[in-house]
Amino acid sequence: MATMRPTSLILLDIDETRRMGIGYLRNFTSLVLGYTALSFVLNLFPTLLHMTVSTSWHADGTSEMILSVTATCILEFILVVKCGSWTRDMLGG
Repeated sequence: MATMRPTSLILLDIDETRRMGIGYLRNFTSLVLGYTALSFVLNLFPTLLHMTVSTSWHADGTSEMILSVTATCILEFILVVKCGSWTRDMLGG
């Protein structure tokens, strides 16, 4: 869990430590953005799964439903794994 410390804001005031303060704020922003993206992806999973099951239930039956649920779970796993690298790439870290 990330916490915002007032020490990092003090580091911004002094010329010698300004780069450390900017680095801390950049890492903090990256962490917050990463967890926001991760929570969005995890909250999206039940909706995706419900849409997948409801559309495949009317189509061909059990085999297509099992295949589509498995594909949705694999997609969710890939999204969760890639969230960290996406935020690192967005902030140029």
